[in-house]
Amino acid sequence: MAVRSVQLFQGDVILHVGEWQGDTGDSRFESELQRRFVLEQEVPLPNWGNSAYGLTVWRRKSKDAEPVAWRAMSCFNCDKTLADAAAEDEPLRRCVVCKTNVYCSPSCAQQDAVAHAAEHANRLVFLEDPTSDIAYDRIFENEAYYRELQEPDLDDTVVAVRSNWNALVKADSAAQDSNDESQSDDDDGGDDSDAESEPSKTTQKSGFAFNFGA
Repeated sequence: MAVRSVQLFQGDVILHVGEWQGDTGDSRFESELQRRFVLEQEVPLPNWGNSAYGLTVWRRKSKDAEPVAWRAMSCFNCDKTLADAAAEDEPLRRCVVCKTNVYCSPSCAQQDAVAHAAEHANRLVFLEDPTSDIAYDRIFENEAYYRELQEPDLDDTVVAVRSNWNALVKADSAAQDSNDESQSDDDDGGDDSDAESEPSKTTQKSGFAFNFGA
């Protein structure tokens, strides 16, 4: 439903509230949104301890629409973007505990340890810090602590979408009419069958009445 909403939307601005690559929406919706719109603004929101919702403002792609840096999907230490990290074959990873802080390497995670611990403290989470570089490496590669962020699928040829509203409505109407006709034929066939079987039912009832009278 979310993907279809983006496909059918005729306006220029979409507001999204939720966790990106989290517990709201899915990869198809997020890819479709980024395929058609560019990020214009990112607004942090208050959260419970186990959520990391944010508000993002998206504007339809055009020559005048300039995307802004996306803090939530960039390394919190060096600002490396998701695309840059993927190009270097070193995908970004996000902390599973706070679902907020993102890093491109164990080194960046270690350098930003104080700010990361403060984010955890805001959620009343207190963890023991790793004591060595090797420990940071192991934790960063462990999906129990950090999960890899996925690049959006922005290839227009992957999903064939009819963006014309009238075409979509006509297609849906034609499909509905076809279903209605099929249902009508089934109903007519059922009526004929009932009509054919009616005499036999009458005969059986007459026989039963005759036997009962005897």
